[in-house]
Amino acid sequence: MKIALDCRYYGNSGIGRINEGLLESLLEEKGLDHEWVLIGNAKKLAKFSSLGAILDEPSSPFSKKGLLLPKQTRKAINACDAFLSPGYIVPFGIKIPQYLFICDCVFFDLKDINNGFLDLKIKKYFYKKALKKAKKVFTISEFSKKRILELFHPKEEKVQVAYIGLSKSVTAFHGSFPKENRFIFVGNFKSHKGIDVLLSAFGQYKNKGGKFDLMLAGSKENLRTSFSFEGQAVKESDLLFLEHPTDEELLTAIASSSCLIQPSRYEGFGLPPLEAMCLGTNAILSDLDVFKEIYEGLPVDFFPCGDADALCQKMLDFVPKPLVGFQVPEKFSYRQMTLQILRVMEGKDR
Repeated sequence: MKIALDCRYYGNSGIGRINEGLLESLLEEKGLDHEWVLIGNAKKLAKFSSLGAILDEPSSPFSKKGLLLPKQTRKAINACDAFLSPGYIVPFGIKIPQYLFICDCVFFDLKDINNGFLDLKIKKYFYKKALKKAKKVFTISEFSKKRILELFHPKEEKVQVAYIGLSKSVTAFHGSFPKENRFIFVGNFKSHKGIDVLLSAFGQYKNKGGKFDLMLAGSKENLRTSFSFEGQAVKESDLLFLEHPTDEELLTAIASSSCLIQPSRYEGFGLPPLEAMCLGTNAILSDLDVFKEIYEGLPVDFFPCGDADALCQKMLDFVPKPLVGFQVPEKFSYRQMTLQILRVMEGKDR
């Protein structure tokens, strides 16, 4: 089978990680007996050239240019047997069978994060288009599948869960790092990530004599735009910041922290705790349904979502759980995800 793979997300966070996981798995497995046409920035994709042809297309999938691809590019894509994308936006004029991802429904469950009514309407159009035109839509958790079905009402068999996993940069990361007395938060500072809950809990924690520091992987400027320190027990000077880290710097910071805290109010999956445990670092999570789905039975602690007092107590009571020899469950693997997607595309798993 000749498959066109949209790689224009490669190098970005979120969907870009799925792009990376697909490409790395295909490279390791030598394409899994398929011919590939990679669409994206040719320079970035050069190391994957053994998989097949590269259509140099540096446009963003979210841009007008990205939607209206040149005629020759569309012709090359339509000469393939199928189009696979880790996103839900397909350029106009693609006529071959489509296999797409919708990772979550955060834009519709938390409407305030959109840039106004028109932005929400555009996203809704592309979600509906994806669910109508795709042969199969993959999503990354049972929770996300449930929300897609509830909000958009496609036939249930149209949507299939394909769990994501850890990138090679995490699983291949080596180094022995002494644990520092430090909590760490990895993610953006938007309200649905629960940054206000974390900072409120940490202010209480310090007032009650807590000895650990708190590191935020992100910039002070970004935090200031989403959180006001006025009237808070915590001050900006109480926090450590890891600003604009490289992948290696971020992984080193996680590996040398004692515990990662994920206080999210909403996630489609929530990968950082899995990365942390792989690196030997404990995790405290809000008790979201999706976190219970992914992390129940693994060595993590839960606290009631949105409850800063309860999180503070978890931080005060924190005792590290032994993670030596921790194995990430096999189902959370990009190789497994890739094999599952290809089985569907080959008609072997419906």
